Amino acid sequence: MINRALKSLGIEEYALFGDPQNESEFNLYFRKVTGTDTDNNALFSSNPSTFGVTWKQVSDQIKIEEQKYKDIQYQRDRAVSYPPLADVTVALAEKMEGNSTMWDTITAKRLAVKAKYPKPE
Repeated sequence: MINRALKSLGIEEYALFGDPQNESEFNLYFRKVTGTDTDNNALFSSNPSTFGVTWKQVSDQIKIEEQKYKDIQYQRDRAVSYPPLADVTVALAEKMEGNSTMWDTITAKRLAVKAKYPKPE
């Protein structure tokens, strides 16, 4: 989740050597790319004043990203429960040919999944 938080904060070109849980670990594990050498290799800084972000900002953003992830759990639950796309395609083709039996079954399954995993208000 920390990488998602850093991306949301607009932090790019960095290296992270661990999973920091506090400010001292963040300052120890995080390295910011500050340039390149003559061979085009990245130059890293371990100085927090060059990071462009503080641990407080990162930890606050992690909480936001975790909530966003939880808020769309219903989407992940639905995705694995919906009828396969191949079945939907066949049902749609049959419906276009005048036979809606399979389409009605697919629609009923979709509605059952939506009822089982409702979108939060």
